[in-house]
Amino acid sequence: MTKGNGFPTPELVCPACDREGLVVAQSDWRCPACALEGPALLGIADLRAFDDPFLDNRTDSSFAAELARASQELNSIQLLDYFYNNNPVPVSHSQKIGELAHIEAAPLRARAWLEAIGTIPEQGAILDLGCGPGAFLAAIANPNHLISDCDQSQISDRLALSTRYFWGADVALRWLVVARKRLDELALGPEKVRLVCCCAERSPFRSKSFALVVAGDVFEHVADQPATLAESHRTLVPGGKLFLASPNRYSLSLEPHVKVWGVGYLPRKLMPLYVRMLKGVDFRAIRTLGIREWKRTLAESPFQGGEISAPGPTQGEIARFRGLKRILARLYRIALANPLGRALALRIGPLFHVVCTKADSSPTIDPEATRPRSTTIEQPATPGAFSQRINQ
Repeated sequence: MTKGNGFPTPELVCPACDREGLVVAQSDWRCPACALEGPALLGIADLRAFDDPFLDNRTDSSFAAELARASQELNSIQLLDYFYNNNPVPVSHSQKIGELAHIEAAPLRARAWLEAIGTIPEQGAILDLGCGPGAFLAAIANPNHLISDCDQSQISDRLALSTRYFWGADVALRWLVVARKRLDELALGPEKVRLVCCCAERSPFRSKSFALVVAGDVFEHVADQPATLAESHRTLVPGGKLFLASPNRYSLSLEPHVKVWGVGYLPRKLMPLYVRMLKGVDFRAIRTLGIREWKRTLAESPFQGGEISAPGPTQGEIARFRGLKRILARLYRIALANPLGRALALRIGPLFHVVCTKADSSPTIDPEATRPRSTTIEQPATPGAFSQRINQ
């Protein structure tokens, strides 16, 4: 399939026969080549190989169907509120407020991320890996939703956003229902932005599909980080880029997911116990990295390295802060202006930006060698929807 700009549109690959061209309807998908079938919701194919680390697939699919029914009567803001009020995964009031603020600030992050990414190949779509409620997709798929100043058009033109095709992927079907509602309201339907429910470690796309893969606040949640890097590398075109934004394990600030200080300085086996004692929540599905761990992980990946930076908050983000937090954010930006401050930020700063580029002359590799059929994680008790059908 080819869009009007002449770029091939990435098609979904069958999880059984690895052939392209899955036919996705509103409530199911089918492979014309091998006749394998599986479920879909609102035209979002469910191609998960294993469970969401926070919620088993059956419960997630049930709640997603409930959200889909509610979306017929609610707008996207109301649907998001319904999501938090009925979410099977317990969310505290403070978590809800923090996550809503994070969603609202998506255009600010989008511009900062796109500036960090620089240029990308002319050919290839853009994938938001771990897209959640679709806030980043909404910001970049329609450049008018980026910050309204002269930089907006420069970023859009440099990355050819107006002519790109976009995909959003997430392991949580419940989030994708919210994303579909939000995107449809912005006139970003499936002809511009398609969604798929899948695992980052087992991507349902052919090799060399994307010019850019963005995974913001995602890498620390995946079950198999090396497999995620390998799949991202496989699906990028030569010269394509992977962008990652992830918290620093050794940050001096509070751990952003659970708001507890000092988690990263403990041995990994003690982290969940420490967090549960202080907050009563599960920390087992979160694995942040320090700078040395990042360098080693990237060096051992097919990318064989990457550019790691410790970004400061944007002026727009600082404007949203209050009191001491605003003062500290300004001081941090000042510190980043000199080499010593930047070096220190890589050790104890709050956040990493990582940009990996697929070499133009990558050696020829069998796609199956970088597309793992299984990962190092323990297989869940509840298999993914399509794997149930394969085994029947």
